[in-house]
Amino acid sequence: MINKFILIFFFLITTACDFKPIFSQKNEKIFNFGISKIDISGETIVNTIFRSGLVNYTKIKSENNYDIEINSKIIKEVISRDTKGDAASYKLTLITSVLILNNQKEKAESKYKEIFEYMDNDDSFELKQYESTIKKNLAENIINKIILDIARLRDNAN
Repeated sequence: MINKFILIFFFLITTACDFKPIFSQKNEKIFNFGISKIDISGETIVNTIFRSGLVNYTKIKSENNYDIEINSKIIKEVISRDTKGDAASYKLTLITSVLILNNQKEKAESKYKEIFEYMDNDDSFELKQYESTIKKNLAENIINKIILDIARLRDNAN
């Protein structure tokens, strides 16, 4: 009896929730802008992630079209060493500067910095795979910030 009550209660709570993913089609009014041109320079791996993350916004035809210039740089630092002097942990920093233009006029310039610290792995192949995953995650975080900043710019202009 109690299990049925808990199940029904859980079902009512989750279905009554008005959850909408932030980048869904239903939130098109919030993100009503398009990107007409993307210029990317810097790290090749990160640039492909930026381009693939922003390509959906190039297909949108809107009154608010922006040109974006992105410059990225990755810095990998050793933050600690073991007793033999080998690297024990690293810090990976993704620094990105973004220039947002509207009708060839500068609207905003932003700098983003994402940092991730991780331990060394004895297997160099696994370490490189892990670093690729970290770079992808850091780039996706910055893409989300860029999209939100453009949405704020559009709101401030209106």
